[in-house]
Amino acid sequence: MELSIRDTTGQDLVLTPPKWHWRPWLYGAAGLLGAGVLWLFVASWLTQLSTDRSIPRGDIRTALVTRGDVRRELAAEGKLVVANSPTLYSSAEGIITYHYKAGDAVNTGDLLLTIESPSLSSELAQAEATLDRLLAELNAQQLGARQITITDHQTEEKIQLELTAAERNFERFRQGYEKQFISRWDFEKAEDQLRLAKLTAEQWPQTRKLNEEVAHTRIENARLQVQSQQAVVDELKRRTAALQVFSPVTGQVGALAHKQKAVVSQFSPLITVVDLSRFEVEVTVPESYAADLQPQMPVEIQLDGHKHSAELTAIAPEVTGGQLTLRLGFTGEPPARLRQNQRVSSRILLEQKQNVLRLPKGIYLDADQGRSLFRVRGDIAERIPVKLGAQGLLEVEVLDGLEHGDEVIISDTADLRSLNRIFLSN
Repeated sequence: MELSIRDTTGQDLVLTPPKWHWRPWLYGAAGLLGAGVLWLFVASWLTQLSTDRSIPRGDIRTALVTRGDVRRELAAEGKLVVANSPTLYSSAEGIITYHYKAGDAVNTGDLLLTIESPSLSSELAQAEATLDRLLAELNAQQLGARQITITDHQTEEKIQLELTAAERNFERFRQGYEKQFISRWDFEKAEDQLRLAKLTAEQWPQTRKLNEEVAHTRIENARLQVQSQQAVVDELKRRTAALQVFSPVTGQVGALAHKQKAVVSQFSPLITVVDLSRFEVEVTVPESYAADLQPQMPVEIQLDGHKHSAELTAIAPEVTGGQLTLRLGFTGEPPARLRQNQRVSSRILLEQKQNVLRLPKGIYLDADQGRSLFRVRGDIAERIPVKLGAQGLLEVEVLDGLEHGDEVIISDTADLRSLNRIFLSN
């Protein structure tokens, strides 16, 4: 007997899946988005109400407070000048003859010019004649002193002989007077002669010393006159030798002060020689920097697109027209092919501070004289008090009021001088 098994087809029920209703979810999402936008709008509107003005963010420029070095520098334009350009002067009146033209190259010791001075030559001849006469007088005084010495020696011997003779004569008259064949008058006469001879012998050393002093004084006076006249002759010879003017440096003839064969006066300028081996930079700066400047300050010179190291070598002792003149000297190897009066740019390092808070320098600092700035946080720029320090050519030091990473408006804020809070719209 065959058994049959029935399937479950009759028991299965076909179900239709329910439909998903997406519209309520869409409406809910749209409502939430609208509420968010409304909240943002209201928040932005409330924020704007708390500010003084709304400004598009694209109309301003900002910068971050960073940490680094601030170089306080003084920029100055100047020109190249020779460090040594001596001007030579005339030692006497005369006729000048130049041996070089302006612009000619010369070496040290080259004869630049000569001056013919008849008056100086005549004065020198007269001075030499006076010197010869004084020398002759000195020789005469020296001969006279020798003659006095010999005469005094002879006189001394004569005095000694007269003293000896007077002593012998007195002894004879004394013995004769004692034996009474010589009168008392003759004895007393012999005694007076002896006294006179002794007195002369006693006084002679002083007389001889006086004669020596007189002779020495005359010789010294004559020698002093010779020395004085010798100084006059030496000075005239120096002035005569100076009529030939030699170049004190190797360089180039600058300017001729006179025409060829012109008559020049004493102490008038004749010629200028330019020493091209060493140049300096001459710049002028406002007198307000006078207290900050010191010799040997480092300097950076910009010349023909290259930078050269230098230092401040000289500061003028006076102010002219509100400007102070400075001299800058190259510290390293000077550049080649320099030209006098060539224009150069320089930066004098007045002060350098390392690892300090800083901001870019700009005209925004003039709005409140650097006492306050606009700090940006989000969409709000708020004016805050700050304290600034050293100001360089590119950066300014921040001493107080800002921190590293703060964002600050650095565009011109002159129109915002009366505002404290600004809304920055996108």
